[in-house]
Amino acid sequence: MVADQRPAFTLMVGDLTYANDHGQAQVDNHFNDVMVWSQDAAYMPAWGNHEWDSSGDDLRNYKSRLDLPNPQTSPGTPAISNYGEDWYWFDYGNVRFIAYPEPWSGAWADWYTRAKTLMDQAQSDPTITFIVTMGHRPAYSSGHHPGDSTLRGYMDDLGKNHSKYKLNVNGHSHDYERTYPQSGVIHITAGIGGSSLEEDPSGSCLWAGGCPAPAYSAFRAFHHGIVRLTFGLRAIQIDALCGPAGDGGTNLNDISCTQGGVFDHVTIRSDIAASRGPDGPPAAFSAALAPNPVLGGGTITFAMPRAGRASASIQDLAGRRVRTVVEGKLAAGIHQYAFDGRSDTGARLPAGVYFYSVSAPGGMITRRFAMLR
Repeated sequence: MVADQRPAFTLMVGDLTYANDHGQAQVDNHFNDVMVWSQDAAYMPAWGNHEWDSSGDDLRNYKSRLDLPNPQTSPGTPAISNYGEDWYWFDYGNVRFIAYPEPWSGAWADWYTRAKTLMDQAQSDPTITFIVTMGHRPAYSSGHHPGDSTLRGYMDDLGKNHSKYKLNVNGHSHDYERTYPQSGVIHITAGIGGSSLEEDPSGSCLWAGGCPAPAYSAFRAFHHGIVRLTFGLRAIQIDALCGPAGDGGTNLNDISCTQGGVFDHVTIRSDIAASRGPDGPPAAFSAALAPNPVLGGGTITFAMPRAGRASASIQDLAGRRVRTVVEGKLAAGIHQYAFDGRSDTGARLPAGVYFYSVSAPGGMITRRFAMLR
């Protein structure tokens, strides 16, 4: 199901292989199995308790396989985790992603301080529209593993002070649950991609947090599946896609759906006006193309601190201009222009590597991007 979506990357939110319960062969089995998509899409993990909290597995099994961007080391990281890379962050197009670590002694307090700095930077960057966090433990959950109040306090505070922080994705509880915005942030528990589900039956209710659902819970379900996140310039589309049906044992379902169909959907919209930055014209020139790689089409966003002539174009590897996206005099502010993947003649550009180039008062930016088909 993941491969069918042709993702740019996947967020793997912990408890990756359960090798601590089922033997070390499961580590190789897992990474062999995901090669159906991981040869083309980046594998972006967060660590879960099953990677480190028992003698049956070792975080170095995972850290040594991956080269994570902007890696960070947390205080309290256990001895079997002496490889760094306890959490990390990266920008993809107009989105800043920030992973968070496991709750080792002092790790979350340290993460909160450093994540705040990263969010402050993203909040002031006109090319960043959204901030997304990802980790294993939930801040809000009515499933088998309840939300952690310490993590909740940190995330609520970050949400209150960063309007671009809109989404958190976590695992731990083997269920699907979406919250209403909490301090501006929607929390998605996406523990439905494998292993058994974690029901806690009590009469007709399967949820440890009880029935009906708590006030913060917008939708929840016991059913295998995947969660697809589609990032646009001004919105994030969230679709929970139905996987194989459960059984009468440890995989009870409380919804019915058709495999591949959408059983939950929500749209998260940006609060930032399209024509201006949140506090007037931006202070500095910047530019970005999202998404990258481009599949079908994308959007060029650039910030102009003052009015003047500006141009945005697409060039091939030889430096030849193949598409003029915009050229002319523009006002100060943030500008966005769609790029439909076609040349100036209207022909669809072949897959390959290209450059986008933006020139405006304040500077010129030229960066490489990939076109997929």
